[in-house]
Amino acid sequence: MNQWAALLLTLAVEVPIVLFWVRRTEPETFDWPRVAAVAAAATLLTHPLVWYTNNALIAWPFVARAAVVETFAVVAEAVVYWRFLAQPLRRAALLSLVANGISFSIGLAVWALT
Repeated sequence: MNQWAALLLTLAVEVPIVLFWVRRTEPETFDWPRVAAVAAAATLLTHPLVWYTNNALIAWPFVARAAVVETFAVVAEAVVYWRFLAQPLRRAALLSLVANGISFSIGLAVWALT
């Protein structure tokens, strides 16, 4: 999978998860265009860095490489959700972990099937 396909897949998975999450946890203030924009921005911020770092660390074992790059993505996106979606820090971290975990799992499945 090339970087653009991976980015589109990541956006297609993570943005709906963030929309669903925020709609369920903050229904009274839910503004879907803003939430979608923040979710997309978080992915657009982290995805290139994850992609290039993963390639730079290609000599590392897969598990170690994945742990480093995914930890970065989870932490960075949690900060974005905390700051720009006004999610409590723990909730933002859990949201980021869930969205990235599902996205990573789907990406692995697609990679294995192609």
